[in-house]
Amino acid sequence: MNTCSNNKALYIFLLGIITLPAIVYPQAERIVNSVGKMLPPDAAPLAKQIIRHMSPEPISLDSSIFPYDTRGTILPFEPILTRDEDMIPVAGAAERWETNERANRWKFYMRKDARWSDGRPVTAHDFVYAYRRM
Repeated sequence: MNTCSNNKALYIFLLGIITLPAIVYPQAERIVNSVGKMLPPDAAPLAKQIIRHMSPEPISLDSSIFPYDTRGTILPFEPILTRDEDMIPVAGAAERWETNERANRWKFYMRKDARWSDGRPVTAHDFVYAYRRM
């Protein structure tokens, strides 16, 4: 046997060894996340994955002095209004609200059951104080 046919036989043998696992074992379905990144074959289905957002500890829980990078990650107080899943304003600490025709005056009706952690009632004055402090 000549050297050329020995090399050719070795090449075919090695090619078969390399491609055999791809032929024998079925390919796992690749998962692509919401930002288009291909996840490894052993990744859990997207519905079972948990996403954790790491951010630094805030220097304070006082919302008027939150540093920019942690703003919104911790909200220790319920706002007067909040938003639903469609970003429509809904009641928060206020049970309802009214505006005048020009929408330059707003009147909020606070929830009667809203309380601070020490049991004191939450009042409109608490929100006025907070807004003036910002």
